[in-house]
Amino acid sequence: MAKPEKKKKVSGKEHDSSKYINTEPTLDEAAKGTAVVAWGRMNPITSGHEKLVKKVAAVAKTEKGMPHIFLTHSVDKKKNPLSYDTKIKYAQKAFGPIVKKSNAKTIFQLMKQLETRFNRVVLVAGSDRVKEFNDTLNKYNGKEYKFDEIKVVSAGQRDEEADDVSGISGTKMRGYAATDMKKFTANLPKRLKSDAEEIAASVRKGMNMSESEEIHIDDME
Repeated sequence: MAKPEKKKKVSGKEHDSSKYINTEPTLDEAAKGTAVVAWGRMNPITSGHEKLVKKVAAVAKTEKGMPHIFLTHSVDKKKNPLSYDTKIKYAQKAFGPIVKKSNAKTIFQLMKQLETRFNRVVLVAGSDRVKEFNDTLNKYNGKEYKFDEIKVVSAGQRDEEADDVSGISGTKMRGYAATDMKKFTANLPKRLKSDAEEIAASVRKGMNMSESEEIHIDDME
């Protein structure tokens, strides 16, 4: 009689789950049909975005939904120096599988894509844009797309004058990329600090582009 095969032990080194923010819902949660979404530029990614991702994950738990981070496609030499694929690469390294790829160029196109899988959407947005997104997205609900409910919640207050994570912005980071590598590195998410020189170089290169593509007014930092 053949001996039963021994189960192969999986080394913890092969997959260190601590590297990522835990965002995966249970099957019961996934079946609720709620997408919890953030839609932003992340050009470049900052430590403030790390706070946003944690907020999306927390709201997803409360709403029993599935968390998603989507990035805009806008590219120009002033505010959007990094390409979409470059942003996706760094965002997925920083935050893991919560970052999703999409060909949606506007928030309305994104909503149309989401309606094929979900019947509710909760958008996590900057405190200064909650009313704008709530009014606009609900105005077109039933016309451009259809959901049982669209809710917009605040990601938290941001203080442009603050020196900590609450005050960091893409504008400041683009400036640091050209003038202060120490501050640029300090304000990256933890898992991107080792890529600081490479990211800053990409930002500087992008800001010197001679051509720009369309900018969408619904982009967020």
